[in-house]
Amino acid sequence: MVGQKSHAPWPAAAIALALLLAISLGGCGATKQDLSYNKSPSNPVIVYQSLQTIAPAYNPDVPVTVVYGDGSTLKKDGPYLLTTGGAEPGVAAMLASLEEEGFFGLDTEYRGTLTPGGVTEVMTVNLTDGKHQVTVEGGSAPEGWDEIVNTVKDVELTSPGEYVPQAVVLFAQVGTAPAGSQNVFPWPGAADDLVKAAAAGSKGTVLQGDEAGTAWKAIQRGMKDQGDVYWTADGTTYTGVYSSPILPGIK
Repeated sequence: MVGQKSHAPWPAAAIALALLLAISLGGCGATKQDLSYNKSPSNPVIVYQSLQTIAPAYNPDVPVTVVYGDGSTLKKDGPYLLTTGGAEPGVAAMLASLEEEGFFGLDTEYRGTLTPGGVTEVMTVNLTDGKHQVTVEGGSAPEGWDEIVNTVKDVELTSPGEYVPQAVVLFAQVGTAPAGSQNVFPWPGAADDLVKAAAAGSKGTVLQGDEAGTAWKAIQRGMKDQGDVYWTADGTTYTGVYSSPILPGIK
């Protein structure tokens, strides 16, 4: 018709691109990580481990930091020194920081060359939608990893205090102390605990309640002495005595 301009139809590729852009903009934020979690005081929501091949007596497998669903937190300050308190600024805020720092977009593993004495770091976050875990080995950390670790490792504790585990695995071996050793002490707990621990070998024996606390504190004190420590009970001497804490929700 005279006086009207005809318009060529859009190419199919242009239409597809426009639709893709519209969907992307309309769904902005749809893939945002669901940060809901179980608020149980026995549910570990955030766990950071720094694993190293050293003697098991030094509890290398015990997490550096554990943040539970109710905000209660455990921090490992030494082989036999655990501190408890409330997480500041709180579990939800920590999870939001981890998301902002890119934790949930990382691969599950970053493997490098692990040298003798090297460290393997493991960060685990347990949310309602499942477990999110990242392992970094041999110094092959992704960009931003240190910031992620520091968010958890350096968490401030409100009302901090020493944590004495209510369950431990006790290990021991029957042995003989060197003549004249100054590191021979009477075992403050039940002699039967050491008997069972020695008989169990590498599996150890589980102690609970006061027995666990007594063993933990005794070994804690013994760790402060130089050289090997020996314990005596009912006329028997034991060496290689150590305990590993059983923490709520940690396997």
